[in-house]
Amino acid sequence: MKFNISSKTLLSHLNATFKVVNAKNLLSILENFLFILKGNILTVKGSDQENNMQATFEVTDSEGEGMVAVPAKRLIDILKEMPDQGLCIDINDETLNINVTFSQGQFDFMGLPGSEYPEPKARTEDAVKFVMPAQVMYAGLMSSTYAASTESIRPIMTGVCVDFKNESLVLVASDTHKLVKYENSAIKPGFERRFVLPPKAAQLLRSLLEKEEGDLEIEMDERGATFRWNVYELSCVFVTGNYPPYDRVIPRENPFTLEVDRGDFLAASRRMLLMANTGSKLVRLKINADELEMSSRDVDYARSGFEKMNCNYQGNPMTIGFNGEYLVDVVSNMPGDSLFVQLSDPSRPALFVPAEQKEDVSVVVLVMTLQILD
Repeated sequence: MKFNISSKTLLSHLNATFKVVNAKNLLSILENFLFILKGNILTVKGSDQENNMQATFEVTDSEGEGMVAVPAKRLIDILKEMPDQGLCIDINDETLNINVTFSQGQFDFMGLPGSEYPEPKARTEDAVKFVMPAQVMYAGLMSSTYAASTESIRPIMTGVCVDFKNESLVLVASDTHKLVKYENSAIKPGFERRFVLPPKAAQLLRSLLEKEEGDLEIEMDERGATFRWNVYELSCVFVTGNYPPYDRVIPRENPFTLEVDRGDFLAASRRMLLMANTGSKLVRLKINADELEMSSRDVDYARSGFEKMNCNYQGNPMTIGFNGEYLVDVVSNMPGDSLFVQLSDPSRPALFVPAEQKEDVSVVVLVMTLQILD
């Protein structure tokens, strides 16, 4: 089989598909792309067995049909070293020699039989399909993925919970110290379904949907989901288990509200973290009506930090402690110029909320507090 394509176009689609390929695989065939040519349509697939990515796009001057496994990293490395130009890719169906011809010369390397490449399971007949703007999913993942756990001891917490409700779409992620809930009430699925998106698939979607202005189709069954947009398709297997009931842990009544400049608060949190105890990472917030004092110290190394900033606070004066790393994580991933911190008591979780939110969108971040012993 044979076809022509620009090096820039091919590299763009290969880079997207390559994101799913592991550096090391139990099946060596998965170190390859699967090329499938039918007419003037080329499909390129990549897989790690649990996540499957593919791009389907047009080529020109095609001859023959078939499929072949192509060394993924080698082909990408070759294309990276080329200026944008036309390529002719000619694959010998018998020997599986791959010839790449360009204006200055050519490359030759070997492929493998495409029949050896594993085929992912198709979605079941009872699968549900739903279409939404791709930017809605991107916004939800941007708001939530950072809060997911990295500890493999509880796999269910490493993923992002995607909760289709009758009247809204909810995405939740938590490492049990912080929890993000993103809700978009402009999306009305009209059905109830919940699944936990594995961390790799969540990161892939977050990366690939960033500039996508079209629609995203989701086809889901009990085992996994397939996401389709533009020329791409990503299939994944859900994280098994039941996600904890997240709404139960979000406080319903936090009557006191602190408003601060997000940039100033983030910068101060980073500075205070530098002086905090390396174990607890405790940063203290002493809150009054119009002034916030932030401080930290590490008595073992005789170091400390202290600074003040303006704020707007409605509530009883309070001194409350947080892990400085959590403050930096949460505030750096929050949009807007200012934020609200909703409080009730130094021993109870705080809620961080953007001061300005898009219409029909709610982002709430729960952060556990730390006990101040001195």
